[in-house]
Amino acid sequence: MHLRRLFLVFLFVLSVQQIFSQQPWLNPRYGSDSVSRMRCASNLSNVDQFVKINVIDYAVESWKYVFENCPQASKNIYIYGVRIFKYLLEKTTDENDKNRKLDSLMLVYERRIQLYGEEGMVRGREALDVLKYSNRIDTAYRLLSRSIVLMKEQSEDPVVLAYAQVSGQMLKEGKISEETYMSNFETITDLLNKRLDSNPTDEKLLNLQESIIQIFQAGPQVSCESLAAYYTKKAGTNENKPDFLRNAISVLEKNRCTQSPVYERFLKKLSETDTGSASAYQLARYYTGKEKFEDAVTAYQKAIEAEKNDALKARYYYQMALIEGSRLNQFKSAREHALKAAELMPQWGEPYILIGNLYAGSSKECGSNEFEQKAVFWAAVDKFIQASQVDPGLSEQAKKLIIDYSKYFPNKEAAFFNGYTEGQTYQVGCWINEATRVRF
Repeated sequence: MHLRRLFLVFLFVLSVQQIFSQQPWLNPRYGSDSVSRMRCASNLSNVDQFVKINVIDYAVESWKYVFENCPQASKNIYIYGVRIFKYLLEKTTDENDKNRKLDSLMLVYERRIQLYGEEGMVRGREALDVLKYSNRIDTAYRLLSRSIVLMKEQSEDPVVLAYAQVSGQMLKEGKISEETYMSNFETITDLLNKRLDSNPTDEKLLNLQESIIQIFQAGPQVSCESLAAYYTKKAGTNENKPDFLRNAISVLEKNRCTQSPVYERFLKKLSETDTGSASAYQLARYYTGKEKFEDAVTAYQKAIEAEKNDALKARYYYQMALIEGSRLNQFKSAREHALKAAELMPQWGEPYILIGNLYAGSSKECGSNEFEQKAVFWAAVDKFIQASQVDPGLSEQAKKLIIDYSKYFPNKEAAFFNGYTEGQTYQVGCWINEATRVRF
């Protein structure tokens, strides 16, 4: 007890020094006369000292006095007021008492805005406290919405995160429409993109973006009809903006709306407006899934023209060759593009596997008799051998194909009857038009 008294005396001395250094009796914000001004200054100093050393209980009465009697004396009244009521809320177990204290906390935020402005920032922090200490989702949503509108890309990270989470909850509870929900996420996406434009490598900002994406992906699914109507309405001049198109495409994919006409429309538009290869590749994959194979080939050609990386370009050539050969029966073109893929990636064997399979699949069309048709498998096996030589990782697959297709080689009798012996060169006809070696 003796130490406690000494401590309080010490604080009193500090308080008096602080009061006199500020000359509060001359400041009309502290009261209407010198007596009330000194009393306000004394109580404000008490609050300041007690809060700073985290003995909040001692600060409560003095804080109440300055809040009620000299509310314009200092912004610290409201900064400390938030700390005090959050402390009291943490101690409270009675729900009715907790609601009363939360109301008081919100009043502190309201008064601060009235006297000192900064509404956007204050509303956001108020919303976070409402979420922390209550289930007042509607109130929190209203406060967050106001904060985001005012702060835009200056919004604090926890506020942006909470706005995304609460928007999803409001939609689940039927308190906002799907259109409003989509609009909220677009607002969040836009403000994050603006911040990333100036800080593209900011790890904290990138993590926030990833968290928002995860919240949206885990959130309620929006109907394709609503999404189509929303994005059709929003398109307008935005339809030439790659960022808008990418965001819309991502949202449509997340909600499994890739069959919607607006999805194809945005993919095509993005491919037209984006100079990179990724959008053209995405369109090619979409057309492949829709079995629009000629359109897919055209999109792959555009992706190839735009791509600078040899490995990616090789992949595009290979995918295009796969479609040409297996879906469009354009065998010569498929071989040509597969060979370009192999040229760009000399240690990749898949293009040769593809060509070998195309040869094998053409055996019935490449010969006027059984010998000539079976001779095609010599050329096919040549490609499987080549695949294993350039790409040891494919050796097992190539070995199996060699064993399987070697069974169809012409036998010695058929070869002899047609004028060939083992080791001779044989020219395979039709579109293949390739020399191979006779073997049995």
